Amino acid sequence: MIVNKQSENLELTLNNDVTINGNLTLTLGDVNLNGYQLTLGGNSTLIGETADNRVHGTSGSITTTRNIDAPNELNVAGLGIVLTSTENFGSTTVVRGNTQKVFNAGFGINRYYEIHPANNDDLNATMKFHNFEEELNTNLGTINEGELDLWRFDGAVWNFQWATVDFANNYITKTNIPQFSTWTSGS
Repeated sequence: MIVNKQSENLELTLNNDVTINGNLTLTLGDVNLNGYQLTLGGNSTLIGETADNRVHGTSGSITTTRNIDAPNELNVAGLGIVLTSTENFGSTTVVRGNTQKVFNAGFGINRYYEIHPANNDDLNATMKFHNFEEELNTNLGTINEGELDLWRFDGAVWNFQWATVDFANNYITKTNIPQFSTWTSGS
């Protein structure tokens, strides 16, 4: 699927769940999830996503399932989550949502990732969590980029994660991750 609107201010809005078994290429314009799930098939990749041409929506998600073995700087399906590990994850589902997670005394940006590998123990993984600056503008206010931290949901509470923020390139890097779950960046 190629999204090539007449202007970057225009978008393709989903009206039902969609599965793409080829690539999703964003040339000009956005894809608004509109509450639906966009699934990228096993070999599909999101190509050309930028701050001006991106997948977004106040609800819905973009997801893929891949067999991931010892990833090395693997941007899973082009979704903006980059993984490295010497371990095999096996069949791994990655879900990217563009809604805000509210937790503890803070609140997240308009992006989160759910990462569910078949092998989810002793991964010793590194993760780069990418975002766009537009995702700092949330329903609860604008998050100052200097306040960003990484947070992990353990199934009951959100836990702060020591990580390194690269403000110039809009990502946060976390090393020595033993297992995955739901992650967001927030204040």
